[in-house]
Amino acid sequence: MEQRYGSNAIIANFANNLTHSTIRTMPHFNIKCYPKHLTENEMKAFVTELTQLAGKYLKASEEYVSISYTEIPAERWKEEVFDKEIRPNIGKLAKDPGYDV
Repeated sequence: MEQRYGSNAIIANFANNLTHSTIRTMPHFNIKCYPKHLTENEMKAFVTELTQLAGKYLKASEEYVSISYTEIPAERWKEEVFDKEIRPNIGKLAKDPGYDV
């Protein structure tokens, strides 16, 4: 017996497949901070919680989240991070810093 689908069912099925198979949210977080010397367990917890936040707010599946974590010594912060990435983007960042160096 041949199955027939109404146009609404076909459109809904197509939209569902499109949403779940081809359109993906793939956030990449690039974390830079002063050395924190996190333990292995602290790093795992940090990554887990950040991944969960991406799922909650960005609707990203765990397998599509990537996270880079780099500790920058304080004496190199201004030159490597603040002057290159923060200062030129003040007003365009998701959150501007409350400091200046």
